[in-house]
Amino acid sequence: PAPTSASPSSLSAWLGVVLVVVLFSGGLFGYDQGVISGALPGIKSTFTLSPLIVEVVTSWVTLGALIGALAAGEIADRIGRIRTVLIAGALFTLGAAVQAFAPITEILVAGRLIIGLGVGVAAVAAPLYAAELSPAAWRLSS
Repeated sequence: PAPTSASPSSLSAWLGVVLVVVLFSGGLFGYDQGVISGALPGIKSTFTLSPLIVEVVTSWVTLGALIGALAAGEIADRIGRIRTVLIAGALFTLGAAVQAFAPITEILVAGRLIIGLGVGVAAVAAPLYAAELSPAAWRLSS
């Protein structure tokens, strides 16, 4: 359980954990889009990819993120923010495992899509979770 009130000058351990979750969730998309550039030479040689398939492998994280972000609000409303963040982490882990053990290009692309779903869900659910747990004294009044 998160604290219900806090002064803006104090940072509890729980809020520190929430901050780390939000930071990692926000960084997943940039990291995964960036890390593929270093992996592409090996992927191209392993799977003998055409330029079109290289573009598909690279861009399907973005497609998955779009789908995940569109679905995340509804998911978070139905099952809660923390469970949605956990689902995002599970999707990211599953997608990474699928990519690591992909025997064919189609499985590799599916892994990229799964990671994208996780990234999209995290991009929506993590800020919602952080907003719900932030102390009232830290929130801007509208």
